[in-house]
This record gives sequence, C-alpha cells and structure tokens, in this order.
Amino acid sequence: MPDGQLISSNTVALPKVMRTVVKKLYSQEVLDNTVVKRITYLSDGLRINGYLAKPKAAGNYPVLIWNRGGYGERGALNDLRAYLILASTALWGYVVLATQYRGNMRSEGKESWGDKDVHDSLSLLKLAEQLPECDMSRVAVEGASRGGMTTYRMLTMRTDFRCAVVHA
Repeated sequence: MPDGQLISSNTVALPKVMRTVVKKLYSQEVLDNTVVKRITYLSDGLRINGYLAKPKAAGNYPVLIWNRGGYGERGALNDLRAYLILASTALWGYVVLATQYRGNMRSEGKESWGDKDVHDSLSLLKLAEQLPECDMSRVAVEGASRGGMTTYRMLTMRTDFRCAVVHA
C-alpha cells in the first residue's frame, strides 16, 4: 500500500466533561460544526496515528498540516487537544491533518527527530489528495517547537505550500 493510504478513521465522541471544556474555552459552535477523527495511515510502510478535523458542512476546503511539538507523549495530541487545537481551526473552514509521528502514541517505527518522521507529515498530503473535501491548490503547514523544525524541513522538500506558520 502507498504512503498516505488511510487505514482507519474513527469519529471522536468527547465525554461530557471534555465537551464542557471546549465550550468554556471556545464555543458550542466548535462542537456543533466540526468533526474530529482519529486516523491511522501509512508512511514509509508504517502505520502512523494522527487526527483529522474538518467542518461538518460539505465543501471543498483548504488543507492545513499541523505539526505538533514535543516527543513521546509530551506534546502529543489526545481527543481533547484535537478539539481545542484542530477543530477550532477547522471551524474557520479548513481540513486540518496532524500526525503523532512514528514511534509515538502507538504508531509503528522509531522516533527520529527531523529525519524520517518528516515523511509522516508529508504522507498526510498524500492522504489529503484522496479526500474530496480537500482543496489541494490551497495547502498550508504549521508547526510549534519540534513541529516548527518539521515544518521547516517540509518547506525544503516541497514548494507548493501557500502558507507556513512556525511558532514556539
């Protein structure tokens, strides 16, 4: 199977206590108008875990690859963080894809900062090409801390990003 092949996709159902946190920090609109899914996809033949967030309304949306910071479980996404970070951006009209990186959060492989793990983010672009709601003429990349390094590395490998944001 090729890189970017979607292996599984499961919609996240937040428990009531986490829904309350999202409503308090953002709004009910994030919960009502977005969908967050846990995904598993292929990168270099490895099963990599991540998240996808998108508007509930049908449409053709720009794509944002969001590169997390941290290592191992530090900085990793969980269901609540996926809503707070990814769904809040999806609410603005984006399909947001994020990787947990190889060797992290039950993803196969060995963690490799700024090396093979960059392929895990690049493989999300191949996944996005398969999703009808993704407008591949409008692709951006964002990263924080370690994700900033990943973002910079991605920019050296592709020139078709319309926007890049790095923060820490």
